[in-house]
Amino acid sequence: TIHEGRMNEEEMYGFIKDREADIVIDATHPYATEVGVNILNAAKKAQVCHYRVRRESTAMADYEKIKYFPDAKDCAAYLAENCGSILLTTGSKDLPVYAENEEVRKRLYVRILPGKEGIGACESCGITGKHIIAMQGPFSEELNLALIRQYDISRIVSKDSGKTGGTDEKISAAIKAGIEICMIGGKKEDLQGVSLPEMERMLEQKYYASRARKISIISCGMAGKGSLTGGAKAALDSAGIVFGAKRLLDALGVTQKNFPYYRADDIIPELMKDSADAAVLFSGDTGFYSGAEKFIAALKECMSRKTLEADIQVYAGVSSPAALAAAFGISWNDAVLMSLHGKNGPENIGEFIDAVKHERKVFTLLSGSEDIRNIASALIEEGLSDCRILIGKGLGSEDEETFESTPDKCPEITGRGLYSIFVINEKQQPRSVAGRIRDDEFMRSDVPMTKESIRTLSISKLDLKDDSIVYDIGSGTGSVSAQIALLSPKIRVYAIERKSEAVALSRDNFRKMGIRNVKLIEAEAPDGFEDLPAPTHVFIGGSGGHLMATMKKIFDKNPHARIVITAVTLETLNEITQIGKTFDIEDMEILNISAAKAKKLGSYHLMQSENPVWICSFQGKQ
Repeated sequence: TIHEGRMNEEEMYGFIKDREADIVIDATHPYATEVGVNILNAAKKAQVCHYRVRRESTAMADYEKIKYFPDAKDCAAYLAENCGSILLTTGSKDLPVYAENEEVRKRLYVRILPGKEGIGACESCGITGKHIIAMQGPFSEELNLALIRQYDISRIVSKDSGKTGGTDEKISAAIKAGIEICMIGGKKEDLQGVSLPEMERMLEQKYYASRARKISIISCGMAGKGSLTGGAKAALDSAGIVFGAKRLLDALGVTQKNFPYYRADDIIPELMKDSADAAVLFSGDTGFYSGAEKFIAALKECMSRKTLEADIQVYAGVSSPAALAAAFGISWNDAVLMSLHGKNGPENIGEFIDAVKHERKVFTLLSGSEDIRNIASALIEEGLSDCRILIGKGLGSEDEETFESTPDKCPEITGRGLYSIFVINEKQQPRSVAGRIRDDEFMRSDVPMTKESIRTLSISKLDLKDDSIVYDIGSGTGSVSAQIALLSPKIRVYAIERKSEAVALSRDNFRKMGIRNVKLIEAEAPDGFEDLPAPTHVFIGGSGGHLMATMKKIFDKNPHARIVITAVTLETLNEITQIGKTFDIEDMEILNISAAKAKKLGSYHLMQSENPVWICSFQGKQ
């Protein structure tokens, strides 16, 4: 409900009582002292809560031509002693004080609202014609400057009305024109009160206590308040309680109630105790290898159990690849993004080296300088010594360093701290999409090997996925393991072989082909499975006579595993037919393959037959 028109103290008291208000908020002009006193007295008389909203103060420039006056009377006396045209922007209320002196009145140009009241006040004071500027704000710097030039103004008379009152625009225009500002200002205590955001929070807590409190998940970028987005800064400033690593709290100068926590187990109990809006700080960006994902999941779990009500807002930030790319002036939209932070095992480094081999630009987070040395060693071993390595240490901290190196120089890097790198390979190799390895690429000895035609067909029957976990049981020379591993660096292969000679040969083959995502296990199936992750896919090239026991162990670990078995003897084929009667399986298919390969003999090519092989594929019922 809007009431238009002036009210004295008694009328305000009646207004408050008639509406049965229980809170009065004074949001009037900072220097409207009389009305402020009336509002306060009326609120006290009505026995209701009273708050004054403080306008955001203008950023007063260090401008030597700003003169301050306690009231209009003192300002008018100063104007009478100094010549030049005057732009009066304080409204019509104090106009008679300035117009009382005839000499001053002739030099006044009065900017007022375009209403009868304002224009009538000017006319009653003897101000007419072009000396009345009846306009509705806001007024930009350009418009203020145009008026100054139009009327050859020497001085502007203003009050510090805050940013919303246009004071900044008046000051900047005066600075550009080189003229004086006569500022009518009250005492410092006149500006006391609560800010608008504080008032909003107080109202929310008073009238909307049951609302879901806002929990802001804030990306701090590379730390420091300058790296926060505008939205993130506003969310942080408005939060009543803040959580984050101590280095982030310190870097952002957090003054609210805060806790140096970043784990959900520590934060959520504190959120249960406090209903204030909260901010939780994470370094980098919440969408790039951040703890934010797990924290948000924990919050949502609490919300699903009705133990916590929250409106979750996530604010993005500058990620480490973006910061490092900017430091070197390169793009990162074409980079493969990875993380070896806390994951520096051979299989993880192998996946990274595979990416470098086939991609021009690869980024990874690291735990420390040891990771750089291990990566450099692997790059050299893989024949990738020509790569450039762009290194960032402690990005965003006071000790930040960025420098370029090469694999052969990386052993010299020993400093402690968090590192991230781009590896640039200008000689990247196209990745094979066929996944074929010729038989003559493997070292053989007398160890049996699944031939290329059978190997390729058997692998296709496995129907592998990018994240498969594969057991190769009776791996022999490791030919099946190698061909599977080279399909994707994300596939994890466990090659299980009982013969020491075959294990040694497999190791040599894997090393020769630069394969790092295969783990060799010397054991006789079904032994050796206990400590392995559950398989999604299994290839059995030989079970040493323990096929049924091996099947039971596999299905104990994963009842839905997909399995391919090759057999060259009728006895093994008979065992395979018993699997369908013993286990709950589906999609069973048995193929008999007879292959012959041409071999050159003199000027002729003769076909040489390979032993017929049965390929059986199936999987545990879904």
